[in-house]
Amino acid sequence: MGDSNFSGPYVPADHQGIWAILMSFFNVTLSQSRFLGESLASLMDGSSFSRFAIAPSDPDSVQAGKPALQCGSLGAFGGFLCRDFRKHDFLLGRRNCQQFLREHFAVLVTNPIIDQALAAAGAYAAQIKAQFLTGCPSPNPSLPQGNVWMPLIPLCGKATAEVPVPTRAAIASGQLDNIVNLIVQRLNAIRSKLATGSLGSLLSRALWFLLNFWIVSGKVKNAIRQALDNALAGESAVNP
Repeated sequence: MGDSNFSGPYVPADHQGIWAILMSFFNVTLSQSRFLGESLASLMDGSSFSRFAIAPSDPDSVQAGKPALQCGSLGAFGGFLCRDFRKHDFLLGRRNCQQFLREHFAVLVTNPIIDQALAAAGAYAAQIKAQFLTGCPSPNPSLPQGNVWMPLIPLCGKATAEVPVPTRAAIASGQLDNIVNLIVQRLNAIRSKLATGSLGSLLSRALWFLLNFWIVSGKVKNAIRQALDNALAGESAVNP
């Protein structure tokens, strides 16, 4: 990997040791860091059209100081806890993809490949231009402005109908209570397997006391609930 030249025959045993794996990992990391740095510089400049970056975007979430993807909450486990988070992110992905194809994935109409395709279209070239030419996909002021850019994958038919911005989901209070109860049930199910021997037995009894003794368990559940509330703060509104 990395800068290494291909050489055969490949001997799997030579690449299975821990040191061989570490060296390969180092080479891959080094190569990837070089590539990303070079690509990011071109992307940020806004004048390169040989590579594109696709990232989740939601203007409403930016204004509210929240990340675009709701499944990214709770250390990227938010989607497991709330189906509506997954629904929101799926619909946002549809909209982002449509807007990327409509506004960003384009090149100048004078591009040799586009120019050749329009020449081959003959009498239909003017109609194609009238229907699909769009404005500059980059904020770089040095690029030609106006409707002189041709989408590489133009939207046609039903795909032209704009996908609306999805409404951000919210976890209701009752849902959080249910999640807390499921967490406690899971901890009860695995507590006897956390460790073996006398230490495991002692740990299991202590965990049972924390999770099931009614005075203490209430405080434990409240602590778990508070931790969830804190982790979701800024990610979604928690209904009362």
